[in-house]
Amino acid sequence: MSEDEYIAFVDESGDAVLDPIDPQFPVLVLAFCLFRRSEYNTMVRRQLHELKVAHFGTDNVVFHEREIRQRRGAFTSLGSEANRLAFMSELTQTLEQLPFTVIAVAADKSSVGARSGTHVDLYQQCVRAGLERSYQCLSGVTKQPFSLKVMVESRGRSEDRKLRAEFESFQNPASTNPTGTGVDLSFATKKEGQVGLEVAYLIAYPIARHVIGRPQQNDPFQLIQRKMYHGPDGEIDDYGLTIIGR
Repeated sequence: MSEDEYIAFVDESGDAVLDPIDPQFPVLVLAFCLFRRSEYNTMVRRQLHELKVAHFGTDNVVFHEREIRQRRGAFTSLGSEANRLAFMSELTQTLEQLPFTVIAVAADKSSVGARSGTHVDLYQQCVRAGLERSYQCLSGVTKQPFSLKVMVESRGRSEDRKLRAEFESFQNPASTNPTGTGVDLSFATKKEGQVGLEVAYLIAYPIARHVIGRPQQNDPFQLIQRKMYHGPDGEIDDYGLTIIGR
């Protein structure tokens, strides 16, 4: 029996610092975007390429949520408000059409710090919870063995080494977590043209705003919620959205 191949792109919003905690942004969110590899290599890359060329004349543009929201970098070239709204509308439609599943893990930093102290590795906790939910999700959609490649943005040599150790621990047969997942970890940068990372960039911040309770204008979380991994009764809590500390 052949394997189903999947790829998850992961981005974060917020930071893992527990002392001090920014009262305006007291969460860390990791957003996992799960794609079937065959669909990613054909439909996803092609549609995002076409969207970039249509609005910027080149695909050498990185869709980063903060730059779009603040109209910085390449997104100043959109010019008029009408052009910006047309781009945002088409970007939203494209994301709606793309075949991917969202699994988000958020940490309520105040609660975690109060319960576990300020020296806990919050990023690692979120990564492990995201891997567990991703494994659960994929186990439910395929009846054959699967492999999962996880692509994250490089955070520095020391941080990358710790993250790799966490992945190895997750797959350790002695662990209480699922085994045999075939998880492979890779690192990339924003400039390497991984459009799956760009999708993760676009959704992490709106998820964080939802968890904090400060939704954005024309809240994109409604679209993201439809993409989330749902439980048997249609719920997203502890399926597509896990909040550590609550």
